[in-house]
Amino acid sequence: ALPESTRVARRAEGVAFVEEIADLGARPPWKAENLDVPFVAMYGSLTRQHHRDGCHYLAELLSDEEPTVVDGARHNGPFTHPEAVAAVIRELHGRAPA
Repeated sequence: ALPESTRVARRAEGVAFVEEIADLGARPPWKAENLDVPFVAMYGSLTRQHHRDGCHYLAELLSDEEPTVVDGARHNGPFTHPEAVAAVIRELHGRAPA
């Protein structure tokens, strides 16, 4: 369903993207135990399953909380549901150390 120009751009990124993702799996750039800031995992209720799965994985890895679900949003929730996403971020900011 992507526009042709976007499909062309994604195909052009193909090899580099695949290699970068494979490298991240082999050598993660960070360690969860080193993170000491508030964290929220968030996805839209209409998001595809693989994005939901990734979000749940991050939530388990980085926090004791379940992911936050933005009702009616897809993967691009910050663009389609900016107020709901901003409310989650504002709440997260309120938990940050001063």
